[in-house]
Amino acid sequence: MEISYKNLNSRRVAVFISGRGSNLKAMLNNEKNRILNGEISFIYSNEKNALGLNYAKKFNKDFESFPYKKKNEGHLLRILKAKNIDIIALAGFMKILSSHFIAKFKGLIVNIHPALLPSFPGLNAQKQAYDYGTKISGVTVHFVDNDLDGGIIIKQRAINIENCGNADAVTKKILRLEHKIYTEALNILLTKKWHIEGRHFIYE
Repeated sequence: MEISYKNLNSRRVAVFISGRGSNLKAMLNNEKNRILNGEISFIYSNEKNALGLNYAKKFNKDFESFPYKKKNEGHLLRILKAKNIDIIALAGFMKILSSHFIAKFKGLIVNIHPALLPSFPGLNAQKQAYDYGTKISGVTVHFVDNDLDGGIIIKQRAINIENCGNADAVTKKILRLEHKIYTEALNILLTKKWHIEGRHFIYE
């Protein structure tokens, strides 16, 4: 994977959402409080009625909303280039980016997953973990490639879910952790010297 911190030209981040935008809200608050060491410069939603767009408006951020389809990829890429975006952070974005888009975007694309990958990939990871009876689950921030939830891991954190009485309780507990770890991972990418060796993400 030929990427490193040297690819970054700025500290400008785009966030892609589809729904309520709770991770987006956490990022925007962290930016406002100078916890996030970068600038959220653009927000994209593939759903025009996504509740998360209310946060884009509240924080006075540039945003656009249109369906994620092949015919719209060029427009989206031009926006990202014009805004000098280095990193795309997927935050509840419920579409799979095409291999064409991933190849054409010349920055970094990262995602957050509510489980300790490679365990419980795909949808409803919290319910998967609860139904399996695992005692420990957690959160993974990883690079996006052409394999579903298969990109190189940037950061993980475990959490005990043994006393969660149902899958909803697991979801709520993990979500609170997501709000912390996503900003931490972005700060590493934006401010640290890092590189890839095999599947190992290494930073100073």
